[in-house]
Amino acid sequence: MGGAAVMSFLAPLFLLGGLAVGLPLLFHLTRRSTRQRQVFSTLMFLQPTPPRLTRRNRVEHVLLLLLRCGVIGLLAFAFARPFFRESASVVPEVTPPQRWVLLLDTSASLQREGLWAAAEAEYRRVLDELAPGDELAVMTFDRQVRTVLSFEQWRGAGVEDRRVLALERFGQTKPGWAGTRLDLGLLAAAELLNEEEALANEAVSKRIRVITDLQAGAQLSALQGYNWPAGIEIVPQLLRSSAPGNAGIQWVAATELDWGGSASELAAVRVRVTNATDSRRDQFEVHWGEGDRGEPMRVQVPPGQSRVFGLPVPSGAGDPATLRLAGDDHEFDNTVHTLGPQVTERRVWFWTDDRSDDPKRLGYYLERAFPALPRRKTELRTLVAGAEWRETGKGGALVIAAGAQSSGHIAAARKWVTDGGTLLWVLTDAAGGADGLRALIASDSVAVTEAGVDNYALLERIDFRHPLFAPFADPRYSDFTKIHFWRHRRVEFGGVPGASVLARFDGGDPALIELPLGSGRVLVLAAGWHPADGQLALSSKFVPWLHAMVEYAAGAPAQPSQYYVGDLVALAASDLEPVTVARPDGTVVESTDQTFRQTDLPGIYRVSQGADEWRFAVNLEPAETRTSPMAPDDLERLGVPLRAEIAEASSSGQPARHRHEAEVEGRQKLWRWLIVGALLILGLESWLAGRLTRGRVSSATG
Repeated sequence: MGGAAVMSFLAPLFLLGGLAVGLPLLFHLTRRSTRQRQVFSTLMFLQPTPPRLTRRNRVEHVLLLLLRCGVIGLLAFAFARPFFRESASVVPEVTPPQRWVLLLDTSASLQREGLWAAAEAEYRRVLDELAPGDELAVMTFDRQVRTVLSFEQWRGAGVEDRRVLALERFGQTKPGWAGTRLDLGLLAAAELLNEEEALANEAVSKRIRVITDLQAGAQLSALQGYNWPAGIEIVPQLLRSSAPGNAGIQWVAATELDWGGSASELAAVRVRVTNATDSRRDQFEVHWGEGDRGEPMRVQVPPGQSRVFGLPVPSGAGDPATLRLAGDDHEFDNTVHTLGPQVTERRVWFWTDDRSDDPKRLGYYLERAFPALPRRKTELRTLVAGAEWRETGKGGALVIAAGAQSSGHIAAARKWVTDGGTLLWVLTDAAGGADGLRALIASDSVAVTEAGVDNYALLERIDFRHPLFAPFADPRYSDFTKIHFWRHRRVEFGGVPGASVLARFDGGDPALIELPLGSGRVLVLAAGWHPADGQLALSSKFVPWLHAMVEYAAGAPAQPSQYYVGDLVALAASDLEPVTVARPDGTVVESTDQTFRQTDLPGIYRVSQGADEWRFAVNLEPAETRTSPMAPDDLERLGVPLRAEIAEASSSGQPARHRHEAEVEGRQKLWRWLIVGALLILGLESWLAGRLTRGRVSSATG
């Protein structure tokens, strides 16, 4: 059963070359010589006159004219590269079934003008190319990978309904605001194909078609060392925007120097402007997003570079604030949301008889470890011997006890800890704190003696996974060898259940111990930080370590200045005290989870839990601004089994169809036969022209 075949041309403009067939006709009508020769005397006194075309001129040698016109016509036809496009009624050639995973990029960079329309055109073209026996699954990826159409759903639909189903799932998809995890998308698609092959127990062609802009900011780290399943072929379909280049703005996290004397006085905001390598612009403006906030700041950023600028805040700017970048062709990353500092209020109780003006005592250094800062307010209160202690709540409070304590203080401290509080017990000597520690934890198995130190002791075997030392986990800050201890106490606690050592001295003795007690904890420091015991108070680790202890006692993790779209936000939610989060789009989410996951929109989120309220800003990942195309070599170096050629599609989607037509024309290669025909006709024309010329010469000489 056959059908009509329609001829098309890959380069139809070359058909205009067929107009050149008029040249042989003109040459035939223009006579450059007479048909007969007449012997005449000298012609030196006559002027030559070329033959003129008149109405009496007529075409001679029609066959020769047709041959010459045919050569020109065939050449024009060949350069137009014709091919036959079969109609739908033609029975297609039987090909082995293929299993496809269509991997669709939905990251923020796909919001550039024209890219999503190009993605839809390519999506439809892939559906058109599928054979009835092929299987298809559709997955999307940005920071996460989602399956929008599974192989089971494809097989469960009728052959006539599969295209409609796939288009319906595409209509439910759109680009979001998250970053580009191309590596996770490729790995998920490869694993899905591998699982399907194992379940079906049959070997078919496995293809992954990736519709993406393949931007330079896409992450590829997870592809390192991955063992790709055999037989998988990956075909990236590159989407190109009609307006190349891109610039974006990011907020550089604020420090204490960026803010004024109070928590509400914003002195300056630092922003980073990044320009893509293929950008055609380098002049931009940064301005406040709402209202009249002063003159915009003009900035210059060359293509492929980034610059950090400090933007002064006009009076009455308020908080939160929105900054915008002007002068760029793509708007998706031209807005950044900023917040003032999140003010935290904490209390620290210090139970001691120390004088804060004596540099030989603990209190002198403790008082100076909590300076007044705009974003952090830590109130240090000293409780001397004999004073009554009343703490109305444990929100943000830490108790530090040093030296001998009264029985009343010991009883109050025990109740504080068992109710969920945190107490730091500092052993400044072996005798003064040992009895109080045993009474506090109600255990006689704790023994405290003075340790013998040869020269000095160092800290080692520090548990950097614990919140007290987590701020120092980075190799740049994890060196504690510059802190020398001249003396310390040896603590034995073998009979205390649940006790753990967070740090040890190089001699093996525990330096910091955590003892659970009821719902709270007791931290035992086996040496003081005053100069008589060592150099802890003089080191750069002392102040951040104390602040980490205060946050640990408060039970609330330190919140960063900003998050990126898709980040997880730690919450102190519970079934008894849920957390309410107001999202930027106005929706309100109530959660009892410890982690908030719905950060899929950029903007300001407002969190409320009981009487406490705080906010956090969510912005685009800075890497999403790097929209310049990635070199395919970057994927090949990671072992990605790419197809030999990578297809490209512009925002109009037409080059995708052109590529398909080029494949059909490349298989047929009709132009070769047209060239052969032109050469044969040219040979025939040369033979005939020579024969006619010899005939005229013979008749003239005769």
